[in-house]
Amino acid sequence: MPVTINGDGSITGLSVGGLGSGVVNEATLANGAVTQAKRTFATGEVLQVVHNHFSYSGGAHSGLLTNGSWTDVVGLSLSITPIGTNSTIILSANCRLGSSYGSYITQYFKWVDSSGNNLTPYNNNFVFTTNTGTGNIHLPITASHTNVSSAQTYKLQHQMGGGNGLYIYSPVICSAMEIKS
Repeated sequence: MPVTINGDGSITGLSVGGLGSGVVNEATLANGAVTQAKRTFATGEVLQVVHNHFSYSGGAHSGLLTNGSWTDVVGLSLSITPIGTNSTIILSANCRLGSSYGSYITQYFKWVDSSGNNLTPYNNNFVFTTNTGTGNIHLPITASHTNVSSAQTYKLQHQMGGGNGLYIYSPVICSAMEIKS
């Protein structure tokens, strides 16, 4: 069948795969011609980011954190279904802490995966504070989870290590970023 270029720019008579190797290259593709599903990601490239911007009821705080056992921090969880296989998930939370007590306080924080495994890169992430007022301490809490290929729900947990309780003030922002391995 002959190949014909019509007056409207369409081409007839060309079978699927009928162009030679190297005929279509990046320079000849129109912007947006390739969909995300067809895209190839490079190692280290961000595949997706999931955010949770949480405010406690009334906009104030979490309630006094005083539990001596590991407990989920209300509102601080993220669910992500990886696009890639064996991806790395980078987790972060940023929150303002405070207390109304005039003594030192020790609180521990960690990220856990769907199976409850501790993902925090050190034994415990802790903070000491005094009666310095509301929201004077900003606590970034990070962790990473490697070789992830299935859906996960990550939770931030806390445990009081000593002293009195601690408040987490609104808003709290946490993120899960999938990186191609």
